[in-house]
Amino acid sequence: MPLETYPSDRPNILLITSDQQHFNTLGVDNPWVSTPNLDRLCRDGTRFSRAYCNSPVCSPSRATIITGQYPSCHGCWTIGVKLPEDVPTVGDLLNAAGYDTTLIGKAHFQPLATDPEGGQESLECQPKLRDLDFWRSFHGPWYGFQHVEVSRNHADESHAGRHQPTAIHLRTYIQDRFKLTVYRNHEYGELFDLVNDPDERRNLWDDPASADVRVAMLKKGLNAEIVREPMRFPRIADA
Repeated sequence: MPLETYPSDRPNILLITSDQQHFNTLGVDNPWVSTPNLDRLCRDGTRFSRAYCNSPVCSPSRATIITGQYPSCHGCWTIGVKLPEDVPTVGDLLNAAGYDTTLIGKAHFQPLATDPEGGQESLECQPKLRDLDFWRSFHGPWYGFQHVEVSRNHADESHAGRHQPTAIHLRTYIQDRFKLTVYRNHEYGELFDLVNDPDERRNLWDDPASADVRVAMLKKGLNAEIVREPMRFPRIADA
């Protein structure tokens, strides 16, 4: 549809995300914390009690939000890896539909180091990360958004010695009752009974009584990984 034919009364779209917030840190669920604005969004909108992000670390999770793809598909599979700038984002789609797009706040899509020869040239590398004058004047376009106003992008900075030393790469499989997580190149994992332990406080991975459940969940999780592989064509014949 040509852009000039779109109705002029289309709604504005506002996407708000909080940064790496645990599921029980909402005032509507936990009286020990105060989140009045998020609580108001919960009361006035729809709140999901069984929603899961695609990665427990920031960059891959944000990349999934703006691309709609799994980290294994959009390329930013862990922190310290760049989201390729040629991956289509929701900003690109909204631009094509005639919207003006803006990205405001924290937007850590690129690593603290840069590797132009390896295809990971980073705008957020040191020392540019701490160049506040640069970020005050940087307004995009960036990752499909026409106008950009970003904060300093990262708090866990390399010069502070708090930077995550491991590549957090994992797979999680969830059913109605159990949740299983496997970590890349590690023997340990997580198995939680979401019915009897909804706050996920008791890890059953090494529990002998839960060994059969762990094996069954591993098999089902592996099959789910095979099923979700992107296939260009469906099978239409026996051979």
